[in-house]
Amino acid sequence: MKFLGDKIKPYLKIIIIFWIINSLFLAFAFVNRHYIQKKNNEEGKGEMLGSAIIDSSLIETKPGKIRKKAVGVQLKETKKISTGRSPKSILFDKSHTFVYSLNLEGMSVTEFNRATKTVTRTLKFFPNQAKGYNYEKNTWYNSIAEKPVEGCISHDGKYLWISLHNAGGVVAWNLFGEDNIGNMPGKDAAIIYADGSKKAIKLPFFETGKTPKSILNGRNSNEVYVTNWHDNSLTVLNTSSLDPQEWEKKVDLTTGAVPRGIALNHEKDRLFVSNMGSGNINIFDTENLELEETFAIGSTPRHLITSRDFLYASLSSPEKLLKVDLQTLETIQTSSTDDDPRTITFSNDSSIIFVTCYAGQVLQAFSSEDLSLLGSWESKGKPVGVDIFQEGNKLEAWVCNYTASTINVFSFEVEYELIPDKKEVAFQ
Repeated sequence: MKFLGDKIKPYLKIIIIFWIINSLFLAFAFVNRHYIQKKNNEEGKGEMLGSAIIDSSLIETKPGKIRKKAVGVQLKETKKISTGRSPKSILFDKSHTFVYSLNLEGMSVTEFNRATKTVTRTLKFFPNQAKGYNYEKNTWYNSIAEKPVEGCISHDGKYLWISLHNAGGVVAWNLFGEDNIGNMPGKDAAIIYADGSKKAIKLPFFETGKTPKSILNGRNSNEVYVTNWHDNSLTVLNTSSLDPQEWEKKVDLTTGAVPRGIALNHEKDRLFVSNMGSGNINIFDTENLELEETFAIGSTPRHLITSRDFLYASLSSPEKLLKVDLQTLETIQTSSTDDDPRTITFSNDSSIIFVTCYAGQVLQAFSSEDLSLLGSWESKGKPVGVDIFQEGNKLEAWVCNYTASTINVFSFEVEYELIPDKKEVAFQ
């Protein structure tokens, strides 16, 4: 036994020394973690969830994980800039480097650098006579064909599509150069650069129904969808080729009374079209291009957007913002807006829905989680279009004002609240 004791003694010393070192390391780690958590709290870099510090910039907003709910929007600055006459809509390019104002009466598209808020170039259409529609008098009159209404970006940011109000069709502007369109139909225009120089171009033109309005890029840029106001139809264009000369109309689908808004579900296999004249929404199967279902949503549905699980709609006349479950097609939440809500769009993290209220002359923000009103800000001149740039909790809302021919750039800071899933709490 004495012999065994002499053999074990050196190992016991090693074990005791290792235990002391390990205990000191664990104590240091505990104190250091406590200090970091306290420092993050003081500096506002993290948020408490149970006993853990969460850096909100690291949270994944996926189902089953922690979600961010916007609970406050604070205005920091407003900048007003001029654009072409009567801007009808506004949108960012894919990289959010440039912003495009589509100017109806100006017969132009103005490109702005987002960072500098300056004009980089303007696309100016050459006018052709056509019949236009006076919505106040409900009569047709002599007008110009090339009046831009709305747009979308396709083919990995290469093309800006533009619906032309009185032309019965749409054009595609190659933002990176000029296409050889051969003998295909086109619209003549000029690009006017910031230094005053000009370049004549011809944009490929594609026929749609009468008075094209909303326009949407489909799955993998294989299709472009256009709603046609005056003949109650939806035009589907085949844009699967890399060569615009091979693009063509697939079909015109009947929609119902006065189609306006258009949106795709997350899988992009169902297309939603709002009919302002009937208060219904049509659902089309994008594979077979057939009407799948129609459901009532309320009077004058104008604009539609979708998240993974929900569809949101602005109702123009009853001044409502609606949230619809995409599985049941039931309206699960409703919120009142200011007078005549037009365009609605998500913040880049989808936590906020911004609404332009044309007659109310305000921009409003609602939580996409529960449609609670987060703020309302004046935007004089009949605001109609809006698009968003966001970095972290800093956000810019670009709003075009139709009668003032201006753009208001609202700079905001957003306050968030973390919402853990009931079945799963993810600690970072």
